[in-house]
Amino acid sequence: MQSIGKHCWPSCIHGQCLSYINNQNLTYCHCESGWSGVQCHIKHTCDCALGSLCISNSICLCPTGRFGHRCHLTQLSCQSQPCLNDGQCILEDIRYKHPNHNRSMCICRQGYAGDRCEYRQNQTEIDFSFDDLETIPSFFINSFDFS
Repeated sequence: MQSIGKHCWPSCIHGQCLSYINNQNLTYCHCESGWSGVQCHIKHTCDCALGSLCISNSICLCPTGRFGHRCHLTQLSCQSQPCLNDGQCILEDIRYKHPNHNRSMCICRQGYAGDRCEYRQNQTEIDFSFDDLETIPSFFINSFDFS
């Protein structure tokens, strides 16, 4: 890229007019940060997580330790394997954090509960089978009066 006193047509609104290296007669607009489009006329806001690099509207470059479409997930939360009893650690979106709250949650396997699957659930079985009851015979009496 080389900036020469060329004029782009249509003109660059929020950018700089540059010539192509391999064809000095052709120009293009090199947009300022936060702008895109042929004339650098489309403003975009970055919805990437704080500390991430926003490239146009659709691409976020995440810093170390973050990932996800908008860099709102953190990789460090599950590394310490906080879930007990074979619970599965699931990362939470950092936008939804609460004070004194971890950035991950545990999905407990059946029979366990608690924030870290640390409690064994008590189970009570209720049996509704009627195998031991005697069958009570039933009769149906029907009468007709033809008088």
